[in-house]
Amino acid sequence: MDETEITVSVDLCGRSYLRYEVDLPYEKIENFETVIIEDFFRAVTSNAFITLHITKNSGLNSHHILETVFKSFARALKSACRLTDSGSIPSTKGLL
Repeated sequence: MDETEITVSVDLCGRSYLRYEVDLPYEKIENFETVIIEDFFRAVTSNAFITLHITKNSGLNSHHILETVFKSFARALKSACRLTDSGSIPSTKGLL
């Protein structure tokens, strides 16, 4: 992650929405094109019916930025899926 900071918010609400604010130059990292990341997350949100906000707060190195995007998304998704102490999901609607 090094110099990079990414903020990710996930809502498992049944509504598909993506806000992706990660300025990243076109680059190939090995055989991976950086421009497909937004398309990937658009596909995730539209197929999983989740609301997802991804914002880059700082970072210069494309590899570090992408690594942090995916790590932050994984942690936010894990948190959104967790059960509370009472065994319910953390939702104002009471269900996913």
